[in-house]
Amino acid sequence: PISYQKQRYTSDHLPIITDIHFGATAPAIKAPSVYSGTPDKSWYTGDKTQYILSTADQLMGMNALRDESKGTVTFEGVAIRLDADMIINQGTLQEIISSDSKIQWPALNSAYVFKGIFDGRGHSISGVYQVATSSYRGMFGGVAGSATIKNFVLENSYFTGATQESKSSLGCIIARINDASADVHITNVTVADSVLMQENNYTMKYVGGFVGRLQAGKLTLTNCHFNGTINFPKGTYLAGFVGMADGTLILNNCHGTGTVSGDNYIAGLAGYSANTTKTNNNSCLTGAIIY
Repeated sequence: PISYQKQRYTSDHLPIITDIHFGATAPAIKAPSVYSGTPDKSWYTGDKTQYILSTADQLMGMNALRDESKGTVTFEGVAIRLDADMIINQGTLQEIISSDSKIQWPALNSAYVFKGIFDGRGHSISGVYQVATSSYRGMFGGVAGSATIKNFVLENSYFTGATQESKSSLGCIIARINDASADVHITNVTVADSVLMQENNYTMKYVGGFVGRLQAGKLTLTNCHFNGTINFPKGTYLAGFVGMADGTLILNNCHGTGTVSGDNYIAGLAGYSANTTKTNNNSCLTGAIIY
């Protein structure tokens, strides 16, 4: 028998086989963890440099800790690692959107920044649903310092700006980076089969498949892939990776096959760059750019 492990993150969003062992029994496959509706914060003791999260309840507890502490819990110097696939809402994307019982990903004040290491260890996070009722929304909201986000697939997820107040900085992974000393890294992350969509005909600006706005600091994306849809007919500064970059932006081997549509300043990689240093190493989006 041959046993193997599948690493689900590559720049082409294809599985690869690693750690082949001949004459071994097949490894047990761990079932995904489905969110119960109640965040679990009990895992956080505040005195460790690493935490392993094995349930979706614990994952949702991460943002609950940031919110309830009013930004004093930033996870700086701390690594958070996943030990299972996580499902926040079950079903197809259309079923999630139309459901009356869907669970929203928590919204965070942009001042409550994440500064730690988030390592998905090859797992997936699916069924994230977030309706932005104010600016600066995304899975991690605001990040700063030497934050590192890596090694997972975000799939089957939906983000929208649904009110006039939700007019700025929306990204699937990060809403905004506004720290002149920041050195943020996103590595081996795939956004797949996910949608950022305008609702109620409101104007939106700074929308990215990964980051809404790099307002200050340095951001490096490496081996990342975007396969989703960004559709804001009245939107400006839209792109598959970073909506607007005012800091230092580096893209290494990042590829996209999605669709970006909007009104003005639309691009595959970065919608607009002002007063910035931008480096593109073998990166492109081969999907559709629609004005």
